[in-house]
Amino acid sequence: MMNKRQTLALVQLCGILLLCDVQCKPTRRLTGQKLQPFLARACNRVSLGVYEEVATNNNNVVFSPISICTLLAVCVRGASDKTLVELRKSLFLELVDKREMSSVYGAVYRSFVQDPSVNISTTNIMIVNQNFQLVDRTVQDYQQTFNGTLLEFDPEMKSEVSTSINNMLSSATGGMVKGKLSADDITSDQALYLFNTLYMSARWRDQFSTMETRQQKFYLDGTTHIMVPTMHKRGNYRWNKNTKLGFDMLELPYEGNRFAMYIILPREKDGLARLEKVLTPERTLRLEKAITNMKKAAKTEVYLPKFSVSQSFSIKSALQKFGINLLFDEKKADLSALIKGGDVHVNQAFHDSAIDVTERGTVAGTYSKMSFYYLSSIPVFNVNRPFMYVLRDTQTGFNVFMGRCIRP
Repeated sequence: MMNKRQTLALVQLCGILLLCDVQCKPTRRLTGQKLQPFLARACNRVSLGVYEEVATNNNNVVFSPISICTLLAVCVRGASDKTLVELRKSLFLELVDKREMSSVYGAVYRSFVQDPSVNISTTNIMIVNQNFQLVDRTVQDYQQTFNGTLLEFDPEMKSEVSTSINNMLSSATGGMVKGKLSADDITSDQALYLFNTLYMSARWRDQFSTMETRQQKFYLDGTTHIMVPTMHKRGNYRWNKNTKLGFDMLELPYEGNRFAMYIILPREKDGLARLEKVLTPERTLRLEKAITNMKKAAKTEVYLPKFSVSQSFSIKSALQKFGINLLFDEKKADLSALIKGGDVHVNQAFHDSAIDVTERGTVAGTYSKMSFYYLSSIPVFNVNRPFMYVLRDTQTGFNVFMGRCIRP
């Protein structure tokens, strides 16, 4: 039997292990090869937080974690004083050098577009009011590391500016999402617009045959179902049965094997809500471990509904739940490393995404926008109920798209 001291030590150890699932931070400055996987984990924690914020109703969800994190990385680069401290703390970046962080994001995006197996394109754009001046070194860093483009706008040409930006966003995302900027959004006090766009078209490594797509039941809850077009294939796939947490996970790789979609399927037909309580931002490592501990590929029969999801939302409230408040405070925000004078704050943070999953593969587009204002036998894997999904870059570990499908 354990004595009181041993019991107390065991309780303390369990507490430490629980905290490590949330808050284990490096104790020394991260550089080199260790920095990229750390930034991926930090971004994936943000992705679960955004998911938790937008998956509140009985709705489908889609967004791009890496797109949102890219804008936050630019904000970290341009923030100073207490605003910078708060961003670092909220995003677990206290021991990360700003310039090295920017370099990692830039390298990830360059590797994206260099992959010959997937059609993927991305843009990073700053559009600054001609009456404001940016800090030279930050602009140079943005252009060099993010391959960023710097443009100016005349606030007096409201209609022309809004139309130009909307056309740019539609073109950069392959028409998957449309720009929603109105002429009324263009004001003399709007100092800067910051955009990240991403378009992706990828074929499954093992494509589904359209001849095998059939109408099949999809359960909206424990009893109610609808009939939806469901793809079918028998092949070799990696998957993970997690009986303790109550879900199964299947890996669907794309051509080239760098990118893959992970279907996270609750074991019960009405189990999605319970699954979402398990995979929270505080327990990011649970999702990471489930992906890294996938079993070797084995013969599996897969049923997957075709689905198309689009969604647009403000990411401001999600970021504020992470403790990011000064960035949006018109009196306290300090972005003096981005805009000369620094008397600006983020008044809007917006995100728009769309994804289309078919027998051939996946087409997805997204953009994130921040506005800176003066003063976002054979096992069967039958996806016949609401599920979560993550489209991940398996090389860097960044989640490129994430969401859930309630009704295909």
